[in-house]
Amino acid sequence: MRIREKLSILFIVTLIIIATILSIMIWNKLTKETPLTTEEIYNNIETMYGGEIISFLTINDQYRVQLQRNSKLYQLEVDAESGKILLMKQKKTAVKEKIKYLPETEIRKIIKEQYDGNIKKISLNTNKEDPVFQIEVVNGKEHINLLIDAINGEVLSEIQADAEQDSSLLSKEQVITVAKKKLNGTVEEISFYDTSDGGYYLVEIEGNDKDAVFQIHAISGKVLSITWD
Repeated sequence: MRIREKLSILFIVTLIIIATILSIMIWNKLTKETPLTTEEIYNNIETMYGGEIISFLTINDQYRVQLQRNSKLYQLEVDAESGKILLMKQKKTAVKEKIKYLPETEIRKIIKEQYDGNIKKISLNTNKEDPVFQIEVVNGKEHINLLIDAINGEVLSEIQADAEQDSSLLSKEQVITVAKKKLNGTVEEISFYDTSDGGYYLVEIEGNDKDAVFQIHAISGKVLSITWD
């Protein structure tokens, strides 16, 4: 009897163990999430964060994603099975928006239609918040300095200047010296603009890690404004 009792107990215990294992296997199968497809993960990221995915790579059991949004670049690490976002960080290098400027030929056409004389100088200045063309038009002894919107061609300012500048004005070399006290670097361009209070210079300097445009009073040498880029 004792042997039969022991076998019965062993049989019952074995059944319990088997039942437990089967229960665990069935539970795991029922509760385990169905893996997402690559397309579903791709679409989920775009829907969740917006912007544009510019890189989508598979690395081991993860996706490495680069996402461009609001002119910024983000890097994401995503679980390849569940689609869970494991890491998201902004890359230091921002993506610059591509701006379409009017061609110089179009700017020259606008000037010819509105002003007499010859274009002595024309240059594109993108250091300002709103990019502009700086133009100097000469008609006899009359000089006209223009600022024209580089995107829509609108004339933003028009300043009359004499062909012969007042001798009391600072020289370009003196103005450059003033600007370089603020930022040492290479002078890209220097322009004079006549005004009722004596005029001013715009000096563009390219430094080692930043650029700037200095507006300097042509008589006093005072720095009126600095635009950093």
